[in-house]
Amino acid sequence: MGDTGTMSIWGTEFPQMLASHFRVTLFDNRGVGYSTDDVLITNGSEDVVVPPRNADVIVERVGTDRAKKLIFDGAGHGMWFQDMDRFVELVVDFLRPARR
Repeated sequence: MGDTGTMSIWGTEFPQMLASHFRVTLFDNRGVGYSTDDVLITNGSEDVVVPPRNADVIVERVGTDRAKKLIFDGAGHGMWFQDMDRFVELVVDFLRPARR
């Protein structure tokens, strides 16, 4: 199924920016299903590195009551760069305390 990636390839700027305003938990796929927090899962519909089906696997492991899945139509693996304004807006909205 291909859920073996890690967060080690991410830069630190975006997570640090979020963490300066919100509680942020990043985990690699080895932690899927162990978090007790709500989880936002994003994927590009045209991602060939991590196929969109993996988002469904994560939803299954986390549970539909705690997982919110967003697929970016027409985007590839870099959906946060391809549609950055939308991505940031959705992440910030997901992390808003009022949502909890």
